[in-house]
Amino acid sequence: KAFNEIQDEFLNADIAFIMPHQLNLIPDKSADLLLAIDCLHEMKKEMLERMKKVAVYLEKSKINRVEGVAKGKKQAAAIIASGISYLHILEAMAELKIDLPVLKIGSFNPLPEQKIKNFIKPLKKVLIVEELEPYLRHRIERYAKDANCKLKIYGNGILPQIGEMKPEFAAFAENIKLRVTAI
Repeated sequence: KAFNEIQDEFLNADIAFIMPHQLNLIPDKSADLLLAIDCLHEMKKEMLERMKKVAVYLEKSKINRVEGVAKGKKQAAAIIASGISYLHILEAMAELKIDLPVLKIGSFNPLPEQKIKNFIKPLKKVLIVEELEPYLRHRIERYAKDANCKLKIYGNGILPQIGEMKPEFAAFAENIKLRVTAI
């Protein structure tokens, strides 16, 4: 087909799919973006290379950090938290006078895998505090298989899986106290 046979359809479409042999039919400057499907594997390769660089950066970044570790003091238990849950856990720990190390996860993709593994390696128990779906818990369970297969992981049922975390969290604080004393 010549371009004039598909011109109306092409120019009126938000997205047009054409075959490689039709590329030479399209006049210059008639499309905002042309992407050949055969180059997607190259783009995926570039994306994976970038993700590796981001992962290296996030392992060192202070966006993912450990707080509350006393020098020379070995801890058997700790907490991993993210998002607003992290702020609430700090408040609950201060209110309940609990002193445990906390790994704050500030990046999710990619997760700082080695930082998490190093954090959980010496522990006997870890409490994971996150909102909604247990994403961190599932990933940390996988990491624990390599880093610390005897690690007991707590976290389900602490926060609701529906709705937003609210500042009024007396029940949350009590739940944390019960979980930490179990640790």
